[in-house]
Amino acid sequence: MKTGKSIWRRLLVMVVSVAMMIGCIGGVSAAFAAPVSLSEGEAVLHTLGSIQSKVELGNEFTVLEAEQGVKLSVQDPTGKDITQDGNYAYNASVLGNYKVTYSNENVSYTYIIKCYEDAEYYIEVKGNGSSIPTFIAPNTEFTLPEWHL
Repeated sequence: MKTGKSIWRRLLVMVVSVAMMIGCIGGVSAAFAAPVSLSEGEAVLHTLGSIQSKVELGNEFTVLEAEQGVKLSVQDPTGKDITQDGNYAYNASVLGNYKVTYSNENVSYTYIIKCYEDAEYYIEVKGNGSSIPTFIAPNTEFTLPEWHL
């Protein structure tokens, strides 16, 4: 009797294992069977090309041309809409992230272009900071030395 139960248990475990394997493989193949195509009607928002991810302050950056019926908006880091200089080129005049959005009545797509400045800033303190105390007792006041960027 124990042998019969053992055989049924093994058979049940094997059947469940095979069913799980087939289910997992089926799910993976279904994910690869239907890739999303950029050429499916309303999903196309802009022309194909590479998207610029960063721009140096003061330089121009270009965005991809919007398809017909698609609204293109570019906002500077302060949230104001900016206008193009021509041929989908914009001037990066403010440090921060520029937000580029393509949208129609069904779909919206947004990406960020980072505006950076290639400069190093440091604080220079008169006398190499010798007038700044190393240890300060509680409730002690002192005057900060002159400094500039």
